[in-house]
Amino acid sequence: MRIALRGTCGGVAAAIVIDSTLQTSTVSTSFALSHGLPRTVQHDENARIKITTQGPIDTPTPSGWLTCSLPMRIGFVRMYDVVLGQDWVDLCHP
Repeated sequence: MRIALRGTCGGVAAAIVIDSTLQTSTVSTSFALSHGLPRTVQHDENARIKITTQGPIDTPTPSGWLTCSLPMRIGFVRMYDVVLGQDWVDLCHP
């Protein structure tokens, strides 16, 4: 399933795509930095760095707005500000 829509991330208007073929939701680096989204930096046991942000993500539905918050990695995303993956689908049940 792949659905493109307009919503918000952290209260900021965003171009969002829901793509359930991807396991993990991602916020584009440029969007996170340009809008000052709060970031968390973690190191794993292999000394890799993981940078995440926490929504909330607001998406339109036929019956109103769905608000859901989950940790999302910050990374390279083309064409959209936010990519919502299967982790978002499982948590939010849109």
